Amino acid sequence: MAKLTGYEAIEYAEAAGLPLNKYSDPIEDAREDLTPAEARKVASEDPTLIWINPTEMQFVTRYYPADGCSGVDPEHARQHGQRYDSREQAEAAIREHLGADHGRWTDEAGTVCLHESDAEGCGGFAIVLEAR
Repeated sequence: MAKLTGYEAIEYAEAAGLPLNKYSDPIEDAREDLTPAEARKVASEDPTLIWINPTEMQFVTRYYPADGCSGVDPEHARQHGQRYDSREQAEAAIREHLGADHGRWTDEAGTVCLHESDAEGCGGFAIVLEAR
């Protein structure tokens, strides 16, 4: 897996419980062991300064059912649990699987979710970081 930068690196570090790194800039030398909060502050000025070398983590798609339903709809079973090296790859695969873009949101934990339809209470896919 290639080096992650910016907010993707921060998300990865938070999920994996890892520190982040910062390249040097005209104001400050390079740093190691930044917390996600420190990295967010730096990233608000220049996200390209933040980076991490990923270890044994991947982005995994998880289907969540519509309100009042349970289990994985057979139509979506083949996409549930697929693993990707980047969030962008996972999002592209889900959009291709669904055949349309019905909305994207990020929950309070930072998990990216994509809806399967425009209906309220519909199911969809979450993209989460998990160990390989």
